Amino acid sequence: VVTRGTGGQKLAMPSLLPTGLWKQSGRWKGAGEEVFRLSDRKGEAFLLAPTHEEVVTDLVAHTVRSYRALPLRLYQIGPPAQ
Repeated sequence: VVTRGTGGQKLAMPSLLPTGLWKQSGRWKGAGEEVFRLSDRKGEAFLLAPTHEEVVTDLVAHTVRSYRALPLRLYQIGPPAQ
């Protein structure tokens, strides 16, 4: 979704993240017991997303191929509390 006033793109972030990006960034080893971890029925590991830095970094790394794609304005607004 492109916002007309700022030219930004609104992102909807996942609540569950595969552990791969966290392992790649090195934060998986440092994540303590306060991070909620779970496995799906295939045994793949996931965590309940406390932050989304890894997801945004991965998105930008796979989207921006040239300086011409910059500046890139992204924003996230969390879902309303139920």
